[in-house]
Amino acid sequence: MKLIFNRSETCSLDSHSSIKEGINVVLKNYPKTYHQQIKIGVQELIINAIEHGIIGLGSEKKYKLKRKGYLVYENYLSDQLKKQYQNNIEIHYESNNNEIKLIISDFGNGFDWKNSLLEAKTKNEGKGLFIAKSSFEKLTYNSIGNIVTAIIKKK
Repeated sequence: MKLIFNRSETCSLDSHSSIKEGINVVLKNYPKTYHQQIKIGVQELIINAIEHGIIGLGSEKKYKLKRKGYLVYENYLSDQLKKQYQNNIEIHYESNNNEIKLIISDFGNGFDWKNSLLEAKTKNEGKGLFIAKSSFEKLTYNSIGNIVTAIIKKK
């Protein structure tokens, strides 16, 4: 599987460590003054696109794997990434005088993001989405939930 950044920079995603590299590809474009605020949010959005959009890993199975141990979860994720070599996540970054916009598209089936945000307040599910929402001034999804736009205002 590949992460394609601004249609020019490509990063292969085939392990947990390569996911971190992909996140760093995105973060290096943000001014350093924003890194602390948005790093976890960017991470959560990319991991959500991989887990739920590309792999189709439901929350129940994800937490079941993690309860068996983080290494079990990492190995499962790596195996699934290798099987998804034909799929891509596209990320578009744009900056103007007022804001920085990040658009992440996973081309999966999408999800009910509104319900996930509500559940994050009462259940263990949707916590990553809740964290991502708190990292940016504005977080919106398309109607089916496979394209997210995260905006931060420039200071």
